Amino acid sequence: MMRSKDEKVSESAKIAISELEHIMELLVHAATPGSVEVLFDGSLVFNPSTFSDRIVFLLSCTLPSKRRTIEVTVLGGGRYDSLLRKELHPQDLRPAHSLCLIGMSISLNVLADIKKKFSDEKLSLCDALVCSYSSPLLVEKFELAKLLRNSGVRTDIMHEPVSGVPDILEHCLRSNIENLLIVFGKDEVLVMSNAVDHGKMAFAAAVDRLKKRSDEPTSQKSQAVTSPATFANCAIIYATGERPALNTKKKIEAKHFAR
Repeated sequence: MMRSKDEKVSESAKIAISELEHIMELLVHAATPGSVEVLFDGSLVFNPSTFSDRIVFLLSCTLPSKRRTIEVTVLGGGRYDSLLRKELHPQDLRPAHSLCLIGMSISLNVLADIKKKFSDEKLSLCDALVCSYSSPLLVEKFELAKLLRNSGVRTDIMHEPVSGVPDILEHCLRSNIENLLIVFGKDEVLVMSNAVDHGKMAFAAAVDRLKKRSDEPTSQKSQAVTSPATFANCAIIYATGERPALNTKKKIEAKHFAR
C-alpha cells in the first residue's frame, strides 16, 4: 500500500505505519520485558454493530487466581465512523472531511471493581506526574516512573515534551496532582510539590524525597460540627410538575416534625 500509485493510499499507509511505530515505541519503554504482548488478529470481532470500520482492539490483563492465573478483558473498542454517519440527523453539522473516530467500551464489572478499590483513597489520578522539557527523553521518563512506582508512588507519564512549565503546573493543581517532576537529562529532574520548587536533583534523591512524603502520617481531619437536620437547613425538592402551595408545604413539614 505504501507503494501504491494512488497518492492518497500511499500517504494514508505511511501515516498508519508511523502511528503504529510510535505506539510500539511507547509500549517498549513502558513495559518490562514480557509484561506486554501485542497480537494482531485479522479475525477479531467486537460489537460489530458499533465498531464496524476495520480497526478493532481488546485490552486484557492476567490476574492471579487461587490455583492459576486468569485472563480478564478490561476494555474493547475500535473505529465507529459508519455508526456516526448513520446517526447524524439532516440538521446536524457535517464534517468537512471524513473523520477517524475511535472509541472503547468498558465493562461495568471492571468499573465497579475500580470504584471499590479506590473508594477510600484520595480523589486524584496519581501522586506524581513525570514529564520532560523541550525533548522527549522517553527512556529517562519511564526509568524515573518505574523507580517511583516501585517505591509505592502512583505515577503518570506525559509522553510529549512540554513547552511551558506554567501550563503543566496549572494542570497538576487543577487535577489535584501533588508532585510534578520535569526530566532534563539522564539523571537530572526538577521536583515541584504543590507548586513549590525544590530544585534539580538526581533520580534517586527525587524518589527518596517523594517516598518520605508519602510515608508521613496524615494529620487527622477535624470533625465537622454536626447539626440536626431541620427544614431550615435542608433543601427539599418536590418531584411534581408544580411547586405545592404554601399550606400544603406546611402540612408536609408538620407531618415530618411529628415523626
